[in-house]
Formats: sequence, C-alpha cells, structure tokens
Amino acid sequence: MYFLAPQLVDLPTTLRQLDGVSWWWVPAVLAASAATYVGAALGLAGGTPGRVPVGQAGAVALASSFVATFSPPGVGQVGLNIRYLQKRGYPTPVAVSASAAKEAAVLVAHLVLLVTFAVLAGSSGALSQELDRLPPGHVVAGVGGAVLAVVGVALVVPRVRALVRDRLVPAVRASVDAMREVARSPLKLVMLLGGVTLLPLGFAACLWFSVEALGAHAGFVPVALVSLTAGAVATAAPTPGGLGAVEAVLLGALTGIGVASGTALAAVLLYRLATFWLPIAPGALAFRSLTRRSVL
Repeated sequence: MYFLAPQLVDLPTTLRQLDGVSWWWVPAVLAASAATYVGAALGLAGGTPGRVPVGQAGAVALASSFVATFSPPGVGQVGLNIRYLQKRGYPTPVAVSASAAKEAAVLVAHLVLLVTFAVLAGSSGALSQELDRLPPGHVVAGVGGAVLAVVGVALVVPRVRALVRDRLVPAVRASVDAMREVARSPLKLVMLLGGVTLLPLGFAACLWFSVEALGAHAGFVPVALVSLTAGAVATAAPTPGGLGAVEAVLLGALTGIGVASGTALAAVLLYRLATFWLPIAPGALAFRSLTRRSVL
C-alpha cells in the first residue's frame, strides 16, 4: 500500500500525460497485453501432464494479475498455478514440478530472445549496462560455495537425511515420472515452447505499441531489448507488480535509446495501464469466480 496509494492518488495527473496518444494504436496495445495471458495459459497447459483446459489456465493467469497487487513478483502466479493443479487432482510434487517447468521454460525463452534481439540490434554493447549490474564473479562463487556448505552440513544431521530419503526423493521421482509425458508429447512441447515465447514477446510488443502510440518511432528491436532487459530487472523489485521500479527503469531505458523524456513517460504510463492497472478488475472477478467454483 505504501507504493500503491501514492500512484492511486496521483492517477488523474498520470492520465493527463496520455493526452497526446494516438487512439488507433490502443487496440494493439491491449491485444499485446492480452497475448501475455494466452502465452501463460499455453505454457501451463503444455508443461503439465494430462489434460489442462487452456481457457481455465488463461483465467488463472488473469486472476494472478489481481493477486499480483498484494504479493511479491512471481509469487502469486506460481502459487495460483500450483493451487489450480492441486484442485485438478495432481499430487503436490507434480503440481510444483509442472509450475517449475513452465517458469524454467519462460527463463530459457527470455534468454534466447534476449540474445536474438541483441544480435539483431547489431551490437552486444546493448546489454552492457544491464550486465554491469550483476554482482562480480567472486561474489557469485562465494554465495554458491556457502549454500553448498550449508547443504553439506545439513545432510550430516540424521533427521535431515531421513527427511530427504523419505520425503524429498519420492517427490522428485514422482515429478520426473509425471514430466516424462510432457517430454514425449510433441503437442505438449509445442504448447509449452510457444506459450513461453509469446509471453515475453507480448510484453515487448505492448511496450513498442505504446511508444508508437505517442508518435515516437524507436523501432521494435531496441524497444524489445528494453523490455527484455530493463523491464525484467525492474520486475524483480520486491513490490507488487514491480510498482515504482518498472516505471523508473523503463523511463530511463527508453530515453537512453533516444525517446524524448515526455514521450517516454507517457508511453510507459500507457504500457503500465494496459499490463498492470486495467487487468486488476477483471483479474479480481476471475479470481472470485474460480474460487467460488472450487477451481482455485
């Protein structure tokens, strides 16, 4: 609420920034935002063994946009996916592994698209600013070593070994057995890969359409790089929906590729209106409907 309330109070001023928008582009902005929910639904249905209705999975993805207003980034969506699969009768290990498979596929698709658009941009230096934000190699190695040391010490404790043997190992085996069905099904793999590719491309297209709607012709490739790099970094902020961080980082990144600051601000506001603010109300209705029908 600390981050949300000031933006709600300042909403009239925010909307006035959109006076110069070309309304011909607005349907494209909304369609690109909607495509992200289609991608999330296809990814969940494709990454889960057995039959998962794509329509229900899309409603769950829409409901997660409501949950995202009061949960850290990603947590609400993953939790809803697991709960949905549990309600469909999947054991908890299978539900967790299916959700994890989808999120892992999203990460791989994101990285592949990132490299692809960097190559298309003709300069690997396009990513240098974001790479500079990563911690040094020795810090990463130190943290990894510390984690491995803690795991090693924990496994010495008999109770921990018993927990791993009796609970963790059977759960992992059940997950692997369940995910073999996904790996053997071409249709499942196509749905999974297509969905997780559509998800980041939908956000990138939505940002580009927003920039075009304000009359700035920045080109799809640099705007997609902004979405895939700066946007991804910003959504990792520990605020609902990356609130505050997304607006600030995207604004700085768009001005960095040559979009005028006023136009960039209006474009970011239009983008956030389509991807964060507008889905909240239908997401709340979807959440309530799915809960009432015991789908969630």
